[in-house]
Amino acid sequence: MENTLLEIIQDEKPTLIEFVNANCGPCEMMTPTLQQVKNVFGKRINVTIVPVSNSEGIVEKYNIKSAPTTILFCKGEILWKSSDVLSKQEIINIVLDKIDS
Repeated sequence: MENTLLEIIQDEKPTLIEFVNANCGPCEMMTPTLQQVKNVFGKRINVTIVPVSNSEGIVEKYNIKSAPTTILFCKGEILWKSSDVLSKQEIINIVLDKIDS
């Protein structure tokens, strides 16, 4: 899974990844929000939800200390990173700001 995830992170298309833990209330709150964000952007960006337990190397590489953590990547670079629970509109505004600049 980590190799596939690294390929997605390296993609030319911006990629929004939500790193989650099982039985995590805030993570469960963010999952439907990320789906709504995915619906808004369609094919313009990749949106993926990844359990931290399945991607320990990635978690270490990108210094993910808590879940949920949301990271926006483009061509392997972090454009934005947050461990806050955000609304759909907040995420959309941040993504638009980062990919349109």
